[in-house]
Amino acid sequence: MEQNCNPCEEETKEILAFDTLYTTNHMKILKILLPYLECDYQKKLAVYIKWQELLFTIGHMKKFSSPLYCKCCTTKKEPDFALLTQILSPYCSEQERKLLSHFSQIKNYTSLFSQIQEYLPLLQGMMSSEGGEFNPMDLMETMLSEEQKAMFQMFMDNQ
Repeated sequence: MEQNCNPCEEETKEILAFDTLYTTNHMKILKILLPYLECDYQKKLAVYIKWQELLFTIGHMKKFSSPLYCKCCTTKKEPDFALLTQILSPYCSEQERKLLSHFSQIKNYTSLFSQIQEYLPLLQGMMSSEGGEFNPMDLMETMLSEEQKAMFQMFMDNQ
């Protein structure tokens, strides 16, 4: 079930950017007038507006060889997964929010693992000088809760 909420500023920017690229001022006028019409006309006009937007979008895709709405062309950095999760969450069902949360946790675990890998040579040197053998997984396990350990193990098993 979808939640209705006020979109945050970041959400509004994303939606407005898309709508600006794939609609015309005349379609915007029709959308503004829509609530003032009788119910039967609203339904017909809503379908008409969506149809016109589809035709407009298809026409633009045929005209332009490169996408009009492509962040990857202007920014090369990795997207902020935590921010995307926050933006998408209000539009998701409870089950979808849980899934987003799990993906976010996995992303955090992989990031943590990458950071630990940077220090592996140093840790291995320390352990070998003390006569022990270093296992990075043992270090990871000491830093995670039981639930996190299970989630991390599930992730490692699927690689």
